[in-house]
Amino acid sequence: MEAGFFFWGWAADRLIARRGWLPALRSLFVALAVLSLPLAFAGRLGALALVLGALSLALFVVGGFFVAALAYGTNALPTAQSGRLTGLASGSWSLLTAVTMPLFGRLFDAHCYNAAFAIAAAAPLVGFVGWWILNPCNQLAKDRDRRMAIP
Repeated sequence: MEAGFFFWGWAADRLIARRGWLPALRSLFVALAVLSLPLAFAGRLGALALVLGALSLALFVVGGFFVAALAYGTNALPTAQSGRLTGLASGSWSLLTAVTMPLFGRLFDAHCYNAAFAIAAAAPLVGFVGWWILNPCNQLAKDRDRRMAIP
């Protein structure tokens, strides 16, 4: 996951510099959502090397979701709230992990690997679609531009 933090941080910065923060992050979230889908098939791969490859890709991609979400927050919210944003992001990640681990533990204990991997792969896609629907992109861009113009 840590390698994903570095790579996706670099990629996000380059995309934002080229395309602007909101279009770049929308594209990045699309790419990350698509890259998270192979995890759904990890239970069907059979060969240990392929399963480990799918899990490694998933951990790499998860770093991208975390970095892209922070990049979005730092652009959409006032910089005076950056500490709160980082705390909420880290705390939310930990809370989500704590809440979902019993579910995944029960699925693995019952040898329902396909269901566990399918749920894990679908979660980022569901989150992305929810963000896309709830994200008032034009209003966020206007608010940010207005904040940046105030000395």
